[in-house]
Order: sequence, then structure tokens, then C-alpha cells
Amino acid sequence: MRRSSRERKTVEFYTAEPAISIRRSSNSAVVSSSEDEDSSDEETHHHKQKRTIASKQSSRSKSSTAPARKKTKKASSSNASVIAKCRSKNVIFHAIVSNKSLPATVDKWYTSFSENNVSAMATLVNSLLLASGSRDDCIDEGMDLEGLDSSELEEVLTDMVSDVKDEQRNRLLGSKKKTSKANVSNDDVGYSYPLGTSERKSNSFRVHFQSFWNILLNKVLTLQQQQSSKKLNLNTIPMRLLLSLAEILMALSNLSSLPSLRDTVTEALLQLTVTILTVCVLPLRTQITASKRQSSAVSGGEGGGGSAKLNAIQAIQKKAEQSLEHYQNLVSTIFNTIFVHRYKDHFAVIRTTCAHYLGQFMLADPEKFLDDTYLKYLGWLANDSATSVRRAVVTSLVTVLTDTTLPEVVRVAQRMKEFSERFIDRWVEMAVGDLDEEVSFNMIRVMREFQR
Repeated sequence: MRRSSRERKTVEFYTAEPAISIRRSSNSAVVSSSEDEDSSDEETHHHKQKRTIASKQSSRSKSSTAPARKKTKKASSSNASVIAKCRSKNVIFHAIVSNKSLPATVDKWYTSFSENNVSAMATLVNSLLLASGSRDDCIDEGMDLEGLDSSELEEVLTDMVSDVKDEQRNRLLGSKKKTSKANVSNDDVGYSYPLGTSERKSNSFRVHFQSFWNILLNKVLTLQQQQSSKKLNLNTIPMRLLLSLAEILMALSNLSSLPSLRDTVTEALLQLTVTILTVCVLPLRTQITASKRQSSAVSGGEGGGGSAKLNAIQAIQKKAEQSLEHYQNLVSTIFNTIFVHRYKDHFAVIRTTCAHYLGQFMLADPEKFLDDTYLKYLGWLANDSATSVRRAVVTSLVTVLTDTTLPEVVRVAQRMKEFSERFIDRWVEMAVGDLDEEVSFNMIRVMREFQR
């Protein structure tokens, strides 16, 4: 398949970002990823804002005017209009739109994947493209995405992204007849798409989208745990689906110069990470701790049959440790390949998504993520010029600091002490001088929690 010059530019634009490859074999799966960025680049990761009381009052007076409210209403109706104009009959997409029978849709899709993985995977990826603004299916049901090597997959996805991008650019030009084509940049998001809106909470489609992926991933990971009850098996249908899906989604994210598609794929991948942490990592870690206690009790006891029982416990522990390592590697791959690039994306909605999910990571796995290695990203995002991003940051901090379900052994405040002191100047600025009242109010709550 021969690429046009435009398509080659798309690939070249993203070669600056580390490539991701997940190699599958009959007995193993190897996940490779880029390393995290050096902390010495901190100043390049954010843009400091200097605010005054006068500008704060001026901004509030502007935000309270009637035209601003009309604009929000118009954006919402435009979003609904895009969904209504979808010409595809994709069952997943329409189930998300209606928010009806999502569990049944997931069950039916998984059954179809077990019977015909080619057609089922095409349906799933098409639903992502429709959520990104496409009006038609872009992938033929007979295209075997799982069977392609990395270069072939890159070529197919590049062509697919170009088609969606052209369609959305034409839609943008059609809605703005007075705007010349030269003034429409490749990264302009002047069009509406189902997942897109300035406020995450006000977009019902995004909420339904999250629910679908949460249900699907819970089913896949639960089945994988059941099918690998005796030993780690990476050649099961659930694991093959998980690895193939992660590979395709990360390839789409790295190749796409289309903001709406990056937004959609980032949402799916970060939801995947949360589900892995809650369904696999935490239970496995608990199981390992329990196995160690049982081993100590058996080895210290007396009586016949102790050796056989000890061997059985150690076998269970070994399997759990292997599984835990595998899932932690996949989480690290997604974080280093997706999050460390998307949290500084030029599209504010994507940065907001990253700030939101980082808080979810900390709740799901505080032992790992309540560390300065990850907390620093919230500090950098706190300097963002977009109000939605700063809101997501303080909301994540409040949620983590006030969560009563976290075990006492985690010692949240103590773990966050160095982080709170490192960014203390920024916290004070946000509390007393942020342009958004919600940010200021929640930042005061955060600072009170820091002092406890």
C-alpha cells in the first residue's frame, strides 16, 4: 500500500514520540516502553501564571454574562447533533449513546470475539473512531488488525486516521464558510465529536463511554484470572484480547495528529489502567501477602504433611508474583507511553483527562502512585492555563486526601508531605488568587488536609 505525502507527514510528526511494541508469542508476551522523562525538565512541563486581584474580578464579571451561557448551550446541542448524524449501525457505539444494556452488549461482543476475533475487533475499533467524530465505519469487518505486524498496523492506522481527519476538516470548513482553508490548522478542533466537551461532567456520552470500557475490561480481566488460576497463562483468549487491544490503542494514540481521536484513545487506555489496578494488581498483592503469612505459619509448625502444604502455598505465591509483575509492566508501559505525553497535550480536554485519571490511579494503587514520581505531574498540571485542568487537579487531590477507604498503613498525608512542600508556592497562589472560584475553594480544602 503506497502512502501519500500527507500520510508520511503524519507518521513523521509522531516519530518524535517513543514507539510502543507488544510482541506476542505462544508462551510469552513482552511489553516494551519508553522511560520516564528526567525531572530536570520540570520548567518546560508547565507555564507559570501570574494573576492579580483586578484580573480575577474582571474575569468573573465576563464569565457571568449571558453570551457565555448561550455558547455552552450551543456546544451541547452541537454535540448531540453529531451523534444523531452518525450513519454507522455499529452496535457498540449506539449502545453507548443510549446507555442501555451495556453489560449485555459486552457479553454479546465478547462471545463474537471468541468466535470471530477479526470482525469483533474491527467493530470495537470502529466504535472508537465513531466516538472521535467519524460518521461511518472506517475498518472493514474482514481486516485482521491482530494479524498485522507493527509496520503494517502503522500503515493501516495512518490511512484510517487520515480519512477521519479529512472528514472532520471538511465538516469544519463547511460550517465556517468564511474561514479560508489556509487558516484551518491540522490541530484545530473547531468541530464537535461525541466524546468532546469543555466539561467532563456535563458530557453524558463520556460517562457512558467510561461505563462500557469499565464493564468490558472487568469481564476480560476477571476471565483471565479465572483461566490462570493454577499458573500464569498468557495464551488465553482474554489475555490475547487485552494485549492486542493495548497495542492497537497505543498505536492509534502515537500516530494520531487528530485531537479527538487522541482524546478518545487516551480515555480508553487510562480506564484500562484503572481496571488493571483494581481487578488484578491489588488482589494479587493481597494474595501474595496472605501466602507469605501462611508459609511462615506452616514452616514454623509441627506435624506431618507440612512440607506438601508448604509447597502448595509457595506455588500459589509464585504464580501470583508472576501475574503481578506482568500486569505492573503493562501499567508502566501505558503510563510511560501515553500519560507522559498526553498530560502536556495541546488539547486541554486531554490534559484534563490525565489529571482526572492520575487521581484514580492513586486511589486504586496508593502504594505505588502516592509517590513523588507520580505526584509531581499533579504539581505541574496545577500551573495549566486551562481552568478545567486546574479543577481536575484540585479535585483529584481532595478526593485522595479525604478518602476514608484507604488503609491507615498508607499514611496519605505523610506520603504527600514532600510533594506538598515542593509546590507550596503554587498552592498558595491557587488558594488566594486563582481566576476560578471552585479551584480556589478546593485548594483551601487541600491545604487544610496537608496541615493535618
